[in-house]
Amino acid sequence: MKVFSLLMRVSFLLCASPLFADPLSENSSAEEIVRAATAEGALGFSSGQATIEMIVTKKNGKQKQRTLKVVGKQLGDGEGRTLMRFVAPADISGSSFLVVRHKDRLGEQYIYLPAIGSTQQIAASKASKSFFGSDLSYADLMPLKKEESGRASFVRLDDGQIGGQETYHVEVRPNIPGAPYKKLLIAIHKKHLVPLEIQYFDKKEAPLKTLMVKKLKKIGERYLPVKLSIQHLKRGSKTELNLVELDPNALVSDDDVSKSALVL
Repeated sequence: MKVFSLLMRVSFLLCASPLFADPLSENSSAEEIVRAATAEGALGFSSGQATIEMIVTKKNGKQKQRTLKVVGKQLGDGEGRTLMRFVAPADISGSSFLVVRHKDRLGEQYIYLPAIGSTQQIAASKASKSFFGSDLSYADLMPLKKEESGRASFVRLDDGQIGGQETYHVEVRPNIPGAPYKKLLIAIHKKHLVPLEIQYFDKKEAPLKTLMVKKLKKIGERYLPVKLSIQHLKRGSKTELNLVELDPNALVSDDDVSKSALVL
């Protein structure tokens, strides 16, 4: 199950509410709540495409607005691929990023920059680097090996509310070498089982950044976050992601999410 890769990932195609999750009770454990909210096969469409608007606001108030096209395909048995391509503005248009998820080994990430003219694999040493100047890192977008996704400790905290919505609250501590975060505090919508807030803490357990879902929308039989923000507490910057368009029925071929597709 993709426990941590979901919680660190904000791709709209992978954050839908589960269609088939085990029923929860007031006595459900923290791990049961997290696993219900990240049920394998329920977190995204088998294939689809989306348009996402990204707005990055620096500490000095300067903003950069970008538009991405995202295509994703689940290949079954824990395998899948997601390709993101910037289409605006002109200075970043054509830059693309591919995430490859494997069943039994660590995923891969590839980047293509038109100015360089070649495809490069993102090295593990660069995992903490900013994703195209945003408050996401490459590590936030890296899927974990199946056996690593369950290596964590879970503590259920007192239930609460986020934006007037009843929420479960859970503390999660990754037990994975090299994990970028010491712990996560997660608030999960009780009815829709969608994470509404994730607080990230660095290796010294100092608050690092906060992800907030600003708006949910029902699409088909599941709920999607259509507006969210990531506030970087140390940099004083903020990244907003807005789902502009989604086609969950789009036909996506293997070629559409291949390494060769990085280059237009």
